Amino acid sequence: MSPELLVLLLTTRCNLACKYCYLACGQEGEDMPWEVFRAVLARLRITPQEVILSGGEPTLVPDLLQRIVKALRERFPRLRISLQTNGTLLEPKLIEFLQAFRVGLGVSLDGPPEINEALRGGTGAVVRGLRLLADQDLACGVTVTVTCVNARRLGETVLFLGQFSAVASFGLDILRPVGRGQREDLPPKADLRVGLIHAQEALFWLAAHGRTLVFREAQRRKEKGSYCPAQRGTALVIAPNGDAYPCASLVGQERFFMGNIGNGELLPTKLPDPCGTCIFRETCPGRCPSRALLSPEAASLDCLVREALGFHKRTSSKRFEQYVSGPKIDGALSWS
Repeated sequence: MSPELLVLLLTTRCNLACKYCYLACGQEGEDMPWEVFRAVLARLRITPQEVILSGGEPTLVPDLLQRIVKALRERFPRLRISLQTNGTLLEPKLIEFLQAFRVGLGVSLDGPPEINEALRGGTGAVVRGLRLLADQDLACGVTVTVTCVNARRLGETVLFLGQFSAVASFGLDILRPVGRGQREDLPPKADLRVGLIHAQEALFWLAAHGRTLVFREAQRRKEKGSYCPAQRGTALVIAPNGDAYPCASLVGQERFFMGNIGNGELLPTKLPDPCGTCIFRETCPGRCPSRALLSPEAASLDCLVREALGFHKRTSSKRFEQYVSGPKIDGALSWS
């Protein structure tokens, strides 16, 4: 197999219980046996562009996490490896390990404390983790899941993130109505529009005060074909039991089951093009194919974000380039 993107779900256990978790993870769950990872490694024919280690919460299995990273780095010295975590269990020794083995870091955080507590919990532990990252000079990106709770308050979220020098970038992930997310309301379009305007204003304010915070969606430009490897049929997500799917959002859904890594060949799977004959195909990077499969309403919010960023024009907008292209700036604002 030759995936462009490989996602390994190291565990379905989690120390949090996010209201919108599309895998409905909690205290009980399954950890990936070493034999499953060995089967994955044995079947890789080429170096993937990226391997993401995720869950559940992958830092709940630190020994497995480190063993897998070492094996990947030995086999593929130049491989891009990333860890996606809720950030509550970051410790100095783990951070040192991530630095030594060149592992990129993504942290999930949904806004200032009162917002994050309402959606995820563990805010104090995440703040502690972000400070440890700054102390040890390791940058991270932050993913903000956008729900009806925080859509209008994206400006506050940007200002909150800007106070942590370890946070180099942030991106928005619209709620996916699957798993526990089925019980949560999608943000109204009017609220999301307001939130995006306030986020832009907050980014300008940070830039004027010497703090560059990269907005990942604003950096995305039209590429040949889809930006999403799952739409190209080159993404592979492996659950702890070895089951394979094209996207983490679709794990457990029978119609997207590709087979088991230990039982014969995997069924190649391409997700449908979610954009059809949209008139902005030439300038817009497109929307998430799995979100479009799960909910047309959620997919329309993807389009609203692209529109706000200026992609729904005949010529791509330059309005965000003054603050999306710069490097991380140290010595940012403080928060207590």
